[in-house]
Amino acid sequence: MFDTNVQLSNEASPGWAFIAQQLGVPVATWVVWLLVPNTPEAGFWHFLYCLVGLPLALLIRVTQPDWAGVGMWIWVAPTLVLLWDIESRNGTVRNWLSVVLSGRDPVGTLVRVPILACEVYSFSLFVVDRWMSSTKKGVTP
Repeated sequence: MFDTNVQLSNEASPGWAFIAQQLGVPVATWVVWLLVPNTPEAGFWHFLYCLVGLPLALLIRVTQPDWAGVGMWIWVAPTLVLLWDIESRNGTVRNWLSVVLSGRDPVGTLVRVPILACEVYSFSLFVVDRWMSSTKKGVTP
């Protein structure tokens, strides 16, 4: 079901590819955050900032296809932080979402939005990689 074989070219080791993606997605999210003006509808913009992972996944899959194998796993560590964050807010997703989408906790949002962007990135990379692999074999998804 899951292809866990990671094969990279000689250009980058799996460790460097993983670290570059683990740090690159949050940094890209913060850069977009600084470039796009924030509006009173904070929740809407926070959702859009999380989608930064989608074009990054497409870019990495096209330019560095060897990185896709390790890039699909960058969601694990940030998700553990996210689960701890949810648990620290009485353990309910509803309480957590009310704080995240309201924009009342800007420092926390600076951490949470890149975490969600990492999750979107990993999922998008997984889907794009499977789609491109199936089209290469002549099978349509």
